[in-house]
Amino acid sequence: MIKQKISTKLSMTYAVLTILFIGIAAVIFYKYNQYNIHQDGVSNIGQIAENVMAQTDSRLTTMDQTAIDVLSDNHFLDLWDLAVVSSGDEVGKEIRKLLTKAYINKSDIRRVSIYGKDGTFYSTGKTDVKKDDVRQRIQMIESQYPMKQMNSRVYLKPHLDYWNKSSEVLVVSEIKPVKDRNTNIIGYLEVQQNAFYMDNICNVKWNGKGLKVMVFMEETDELFYTNLPDSKRNDTYIQQVKDFTRQYSKIKEDSHSLFSTASSNYYACKTVIILDKNVLNESLNKMLGGIIAITLVLIIVTTFYSFWTTRMIMRPINLLVKTMQNTDLTNFRQKREIKVKDKETEILVNSFEDMAKRLEDALVKQKKLENVQTKTLFSALQSEMGPHFLYNSLGSIANLCERGETETAADACYSLTEILRYASNYETSEVTIGEEIENLKAYMSIMKSRYQKRIEFEMQIDDDTKYIIIPKLTYQPLVENAIKYSLMEHEKVIIKIYTVVLGDKLVVEIKDNGCGISKEAGEVIRERIDEFHNTDKATYIAEQIQFGGMGLSGTLIRLSIYYGDSFWYELQDNNDEGGTSILFGMNISKYR
Repeated sequence: MIKQKISTKLSMTYAVLTILFIGIAAVIFYKYNQYNIHQDGVSNIGQIAENVMAQTDSRLTTMDQTAIDVLSDNHFLDLWDLAVVSSGDEVGKEIRKLLTKAYINKSDIRRVSIYGKDGTFYSTGKTDVKKDDVRQRIQMIESQYPMKQMNSRVYLKPHLDYWNKSSEVLVVSEIKPVKDRNTNIIGYLEVQQNAFYMDNICNVKWNGKGLKVMVFMEETDELFYTNLPDSKRNDTYIQQVKDFTRQYSKIKEDSHSLFSTASSNYYACKTVIILDKNVLNESLNKMLGGIIAITLVLIIVTTFYSFWTTRMIMRPINLLVKTMQNTDLTNFRQKREIKVKDKETEILVNSFEDMAKRLEDALVKQKKLENVQTKTLFSALQSEMGPHFLYNSLGSIANLCERGETETAADACYSLTEILRYASNYETSEVTIGEEIENLKAYMSIMKSRYQKRIEFEMQIDDDTKYIIIPKLTYQPLVENAIKYSLMEHEKVIIKIYTVVLGDKLVVEIKDNGCGISKEAGEVIRERIDEFHNTDKATYIAEQIQFGGMGLSGTLIRLSIYYGDSFWYELQDNNDEGGTSILFGMNISKYR
């Protein structure tokens, strides 16, 4: 037996240690690769941010250099001064010529335009705007941007080509003010570049997945460019990124993403590259799937091996344990098929069979003795009918006859007959609550005929309780006891009976308006009941059966015998009627 237990423990220990080792190895492997991938991500995303920023600088520089080339040409400025005063075709042609010359070797420049506050404008390429449109554009620029500052310039994020909207081409723009010799703004120069150049620069990927790119202009605190699709271009998210990266740090991270920030060497501009951690760990997660699969296979194999080993070694013992678990008081004699293959198991099986036989014999003897004792006790208590009740009832009937109330006397005789027949039927000691209430009504009828208006009864019985089985003569003795002690104190006696079902619990209350039960009397009743349960029942019946017949104590003892541990009672003094309440209950799940 000891060897078999050790074998089982070794098998289980092997399984547990193997699973634990595999789990720890998988976790260490995962964490190690996660750390390496994270470090690789930090390094590479920083390089990507620097590269994107450098290329963005190049594009911004191309636009800025074109603007500088135009505004540094004194001939161009003279022509523009002339155009502002009086426009003409020759002046316009010459201005367009100089504008075109400024980006003749810059293939990425789409258009250069100059325009004044009165709406006068000259632009390379095709245009479809009017002077009023230009004046509105100037109002927009001056209301949103500080164009009067020294060296001011504004970069506009991707938008439709303002000068030729029908082309539906996205562009980015640099706008610089044109100032006279007194630094007064007399117009604006706008250099455009196709937005797809920025698209190409920011089309950076990680493991085939696009990285999020945002370029912020720090002077205006605006987003200049992002490759986020329109469906995900959420202002709240963009503001969160802006705030998160406002204090410069090359690498930052939160629970979801890595952020790499690169600042321009020439402009008040920064680029933020965002690498989602689910993209960063995608390859690791794919690898994790394989690790989990291998781990599960090893666990399944280990578990199967442990189960098979334990089953082969412990099968006879398990059969014996199962047999012991299924053995109860009803199947001691049932034949048990256990194939014994070793000496230890044979000893256990034989010992169990011998113990079961001896236990069954002892229980049979004990059951017979208890049945005899309980039946004797219950019958003795059940059969006690107080003789004073019969004397008083017959006396009352005689008085009715003497007074000539023959019909009332006849009804009382019928009720007494029903009570005697009910009480003297020894074939059964169990009845339904409905039958018990009918007997109680007969008893109440006799009491009313005797005391007439001095007694008032009230009953509230739930319909759900009528078919519940209870011991015979449960209600009558308690009501009789209540009437007896209430008549001593009051001219008019009120008796109330309540019976309700709460789940599997039956609760009964009988209350009166008598003098109330004293603490001493209640203690005597409790002592009698405790004495009964702590004394040999047969001896108690022989010596103490005359303690009071079917009174309060006797009824509570009968109920405690019948319902066992589920029975409870409570004696309440000074209830809302000023008298005593007898409250008791029990579990009735077996008695419905």
